[in-house]
Amino acid sequence: MLVAGICAAVVVAGGVGLWWYGNHAERQVSIKVEAPNYSNDATRIPLHVTGADSDGKSVDKTGYVDADGGGLSLSPGSYEATVEASPILADGSIYEVPEDPVTISVPSYNPIEAVAAVPEVIQNSVNAGGSGQSDGSADGSDAIITLTPADPARVTDEQIAAAVAAASQDPNDNGKAQSLSQVATAKRDEALASLVGNMPSNYANNALAASDGTYDYFYSKSLGGIYRAKNDGSSPEQVFADETGSETTSYCYGLNLSGDTLYFVMQTSGGRMGASIWSVGTDGSNPQQLYHLPDGDGLDWIYDLDGTYAIRQLYLYGQKLYFVLGYYVGWGGDDPEQTFELWSMDEDGSNQQKLSEFTVDGTQDIPIFMDDGRLYYAANSLDDFGSDIDSAYSSDIVSIKLDGSDETEIALYLNVEVMSLFVQDGKIYMCTRDHLDGGSPGEIMSMDLDGSNVSTLAQANDGEVFSRFFNVVDDTVYTIIYSTGESSVPLLGIYGSDGNKTTASLDLGQTLPYAICSSGDHLVVLGGGNGGGAVYSADTYSLDGEPQNTYAN
Repeated sequence: MLVAGICAAVVVAGGVGLWWYGNHAERQVSIKVEAPNYSNDATRIPLHVTGADSDGKSVDKTGYVDADGGGLSLSPGSYEATVEASPILADGSIYEVPEDPVTISVPSYNPIEAVAAVPEVIQNSVNAGGSGQSDGSADGSDAIITLTPADPARVTDEQIAAAVAAASQDPNDNGKAQSLSQVATAKRDEALASLVGNMPSNYANNALAASDGTYDYFYSKSLGGIYRAKNDGSSPEQVFADETGSETTSYCYGLNLSGDTLYFVMQTSGGRMGASIWSVGTDGSNPQQLYHLPDGDGLDWIYDLDGTYAIRQLYLYGQKLYFVLGYYVGWGGDDPEQTFELWSMDEDGSNQQKLSEFTVDGTQDIPIFMDDGRLYYAANSLDDFGSDIDSAYSSDIVSIKLDGSDETEIALYLNVEVMSLFVQDGKIYMCTRDHLDGGSPGEIMSMDLDGSNVSTLAQANDGEVFSRFFNVVDDTVYTIIYSTGESSVPLLGIYGSDGNKTTASLDLGQTLPYAICSSGDHLVVLGGGNGGGAVYSADTYSLDGEPQNTYAN
């Protein structure tokens, strides 16, 4: 009887201890993690947990959860867990941090009703590794942490710093966060460098069209604004309307796409002559004016729809908008000059900054192009207004950093005028005309960024001239060929990297082809009433020159 009593007391004591453990002690809590590509090679997820345990005691702690959902210990109670910062994946990816907390409920065990059941419960607890659950699972399995991958190009230094700061407090981190932060920064920088609002060739064509792979966006004066049309030729729908009226007409160019937002330049003439930069949703929603040229500053701004603008061009690289302002100094005097200013601003129009400026002698057209690191221009000059005009032409191709430093002469051509240029795939492309050979644009060339490896990609035949606007897609040159004869029928010239040339008819109705913009797997050919100026028509062609759709005529 004594032995039996002792055994009973032990069993009761064990039962009481287990009851206390089940209602008060901390134990592992299982959190379900739903995060694409998340694995234990990444840093753990930092959770800030607040709430109260079953005794009403306040809890405020930080725990770390791995890809399997383990790592967090809590005593019975009700809690809310907030993700403090994103984990960093092995490839440098991070996630958007959800704002809403997750509810975690850790249940208490029911009181032990039968002392005879205590040994079985104890045994099950031991077999479960002390979790207190008879089936071996941890508590809190209904809690789900959902993480959405962040766009690498839009990851900020602050997000990376927050991820490192949180993960560095993890006892199991051992320097992993600091190491992966460098990978995250490199991944972001690479994504930013590749984030371009339009294709370089299209910038050189005044960016009159852009594409997101589903829609082509283009300007048409005949339709009255910026429109978009599906690549299958579906009816165009308006995105932004021209300003029209007795005192104002407008013209849009410099189209750039960033996600679901379209950026562009609107030039107005008439009583409100000026130029401004706008944004609008790709569905036409929420139009916003981001910038307007200063009024009354005494500068003689350049207004020429055939390629020189007060706002020469709008570029989108990374998450920054860049634009070039151009104006004449000493116009009409003995020593005319053109001054250009490079500006930047954030996508919402804030943080406007003048980065640099440069001045070029003379009044000849100055082709300008900017990539994500440097600005390139061709300083065309006419040194003598005497009888020997042709021999006085020169074109100096120059590049500078965006802050105006490191000015570098790339090449100097005598008797040659560079009509247009752009940088793409690590090369400079340009359309030129030789003033000793008729003075008409008839050669498309390329060179390395240092001026070496000059190559002629396309040469106009006798009786032909090129449009100065051309495009390059996968090493194939696309240009508009005009005949100099009486019956001038414009053609699409296609010059392959293998040296082969093909042509295709361009039937644009009453308009003449003006610019060629690439949409990836096809071309958008835009036409104006005189081969320049306001654009009216927009037609698409395959990369083989086959006509596809007419968006506007």
